[in-house]
Amino acid sequence: TESDVSFLPKRRRAARGGKKKKKYGSEGSDVRVRKKPRKDYSSSSSNESATLKRFRRSGAKNRPKKTAKKKTSDWSELSDDLLASCLSPVRSTRRVARGVTYKEASESDKDSLLGDNDSLISQTMEEEMTSEPVDMIERILSRREGDGETEYLVKWANRSHLHNTWDTEANLLGLGVKGIKKVSLYDQKCEEELLWADTATPEDLEEYQLQQEMESEIIELHRRVERVIAVRNREGDPPVREHLCKWEGLPYTECTWEEQELIGEKFQNHIDDYFTR
Repeated sequence: TESDVSFLPKRRRAARGGKKKKKYGSEGSDVRVRKKPRKDYSSSSSNESATLKRFRRSGAKNRPKKTAKKKTSDWSELSDDLLASCLSPVRSTRRVARGVTYKEASESDKDSLLGDNDSLISQTMEEEMTSEPVDMIERILSRREGDGETEYLVKWANRSHLHNTWDTEANLLGLGVKGIKKVSLYDQKCEEELLWADTATPEDLEEYQLQQEMESEIIELHRRVERVIAVRNREGDPPVREHLCKWEGLPYTECTWEEQELIGEKFQNHIDDYFTR
């Protein structure tokens, strides 16, 4: 029957005339309508929406955050004092170099400058050359074909180019000098140069000859005395006068003691200059 509708679902029951739900704010009612409060998703994590929860469960929360770009400096925000200090020219801490003159120094000025170091250099050379020098080959400068044997131009260690000698390999072996292996190394170098000359162009050969001539001129330059630094008398009967000589084109470390008889004939003017100073 229409009155017995208890067995029907609630929705169908209401349609058949059952009890209807009262609506707030209906006509003839003084009850105020109550609205459902909004959820605050920003205040706490418990009020997060389902979409946000799914987003976090998907692993997006573990993704690296983007780094914020640095703000460019705004010159308008700086104070006038700070701007003045930043834009003012930087003061250099280097000392101002003294004025350089390109006027060539006179001979008297050179003698005064170099004379202060003569005593120090001579003392150092005396300490280094107190012991008797050992015959040792420093360098092979050249070679030539003699009477059926090859002769080598030897530069001896701790001696000037005035003492260079032409010797054969057999003679050097008989003297028992040190550095005899430099003779074979020089022969190997000459053989390599001969092989190179067979395939070289005329321009290369001309340049090679010019280099050889320049080396010969340099060796002749090293045989000239540039300055006499000190004088001493070597012990003997009679004592031997020696001069400490600085050679042209060579540093002071290459100074050598030379006897008066050896350099007096060609370089007497440098000896006189030493005693004048």
